[in-house]
Amino acid sequence: MYKKLAGIITLILTLLLNSTVISAEKQTLSAAFIRNQQLWLKIDDIEQVLTKDEQIRSPKWSFDGEWIAYLKSIPHSNDYPMYEGQLWAYHIKSHKHIKITEKSNSNFQWSPAENTIAYQNNNVLSIISVTRLIPQLIHKNAINYSWLLDGSGLLTSSKKNENKVFSDIVLNKILFDYYGNMQKKLFYTIHVGKDEYLYGTSQFKWSFDEQWIAFQLTPTASLSADSNILCVIDNEGKSLRKIGEMLNYQEWFQWAPHSLYLAFIQGSNRIATINKRLAIHHVYANETHHYTQEDMAIRDLFWLNNTQLFISQSFSSKWVSVPKRPLPSIFLTNIYRDELLTVTSPPLHKGDFFPYFEDRSGLIWIRTNRLKGDVYRMEKDPIEQKWIEGLDVDGIDYYEHWNWNEVFSLYVS
Repeated sequence: MYKKLAGIITLILTLLLNSTVISAEKQTLSAAFIRNQQLWLKIDDIEQVLTKDEQIRSPKWSFDGEWIAYLKSIPHSNDYPMYEGQLWAYHIKSHKHIKITEKSNSNFQWSPAENTIAYQNNNVLSIISVTRLIPQLIHKNAINYSWLLDGSGLLTSSKKNENKVFSDIVLNKILFDYYGNMQKKLFYTIHVGKDEYLYGTSQFKWSFDEQWIAFQLTPTASLSADSNILCVIDNEGKSLRKIGEMLNYQEWFQWAPHSLYLAFIQGSNRIATINKRLAIHHVYANETHHYTQEDMAIRDLFWLNNTQLFISQSFSSKWVSVPKRPLPSIFLTNIYRDELLTVTSPPLHKGDFFPYFEDRSGLIWIRTNRLKGDVYRMEKDPIEQKWIEGLDVDGIDYYEHWNWNEVFSLYVS
């Protein structure tokens, strides 16, 4: 289906022709990452360790780059990797660590407008300001949630009857006024049929114009590992569409930056090298198109602009011994042209994942040999530069998918 076009020079010309060039203005590139279970900070070329003799996971930057929130293993717990722990935050300027709460799962989220964190403990959803440190209960039975884009509230999902498998799923908008008072508004009720083992939702992602929201409907735990339903709903809560099947990975569905195209990696089966295709859903046309050769599998994606995406792609493969499992390279594809441009060429037994492009920082990705991860950069010159070495890899892979958000978080200013 694709015609492979070799050459990084072609890629650079393509970026220039699309006016997506790296800004000449000086920018600061900051990363919070996990190495040897400790929290590290790298700002441009200066690297420092922030913790000692701890077990740290899931670093996340605040909207203004002044704080890094992270999970710390609960004392006397031997669980690692960990999916819950003490929630802490590190203040960049004062170099201070503060404990936010004694227990949270890994689904904690910074407000997009202020230094307030939402977090969950056994489905109890709360928010807390890192300056006041007074928690506010939001929802006692929240399955998942996301902040509204202006930080004025949250969109949550919950079961209508938490004790029944086939109970409907309720989406609520929880709004805050100037004084912090809450108002809950029913947004949409998703009917669950007698034979539908639907438990909840993923997080929510808004289109560029804030008129559409993408999310996944997730079944009960064992079924969710193999198939979830990607949906879109309009921001008025009037029209819900079920688009296709995919795995429950947040980074595997993304809106185009300035159009109503929703890209996702479609396909069931928990093995990441089987049945994984790039799909683009056109919201206005209500059509989905596919772009992957039969012998290939898409492993990650990231929009460059409204027509081009970086994709991490490998050969398709059944479950074989580790040395025989294919690892991907990064390519640039165009949804309107039959072309595939080679971007990275990892050495044997290494693969390139988690592409990210920002016009001031260039292309950033993670290269791994399954034993460790290294962060690479490519700026104006088509030269691969290793930026960070030795990200933790243990426990973040699942059937050849790596959850890099557990060990790496980027902030560009």
